[in-house]
Amino acid sequence: MSRDDLAERRFLVHGMGITNTAVARALVRRGRSVVLTDDGDAVRLGALAEQVSDAAVDGAAVQVVPTPTASELEDLVPTVDAVVPTPGLPERHPVFAAKAHRSGDLIGRGGAQHGQCGASEHLPPVGQVGRHVLRRGQHALRTQQVLQRRKEGLHQ
Repeated sequence: MSRDDLAERRFLVHGMGITNTAVARALVRRGRSVVLTDDGDAVRLGALAEQVSDAAVDGAAVQVVPTPTASELEDLVPTVDAVVPTPGLPERHPVFAAKAHRSGDLIGRGGAQHGQCGASEHLPPVGQVGRHVLRRGQHALRTQQVLQRRKEGLHQ
């Protein structure tokens, strides 16, 4: 499947932690539309959605559905081509039940599963994206700490 075949695909990205925020940004940078959902704070989700929207190109749409109920997920999943749950999401979560009743792809730590999305050809597996972002963040934090210590005269 070529990159052009994925252009019209729409992704449900559930759980907007470090990993899936990076995944959503990568998708919209490639012109894919995303639906962002999270079980947590709606205000935080809105702020993350703005960051993801800022990365959007080629008419990629960003839709936000804060704290969806099981029935809302049942209605939402058929409107997307692939579901990207956050790593570590319990198998009993309603997003998996909603996905089980529909065709389409489930993209997880190992790339595309339960279908031939082809997204794994163009996007690193979810866990790799998160680790990369986490490493960059940890490096930036260590650098900031070293600079602060030098400023305070605590580091030689």
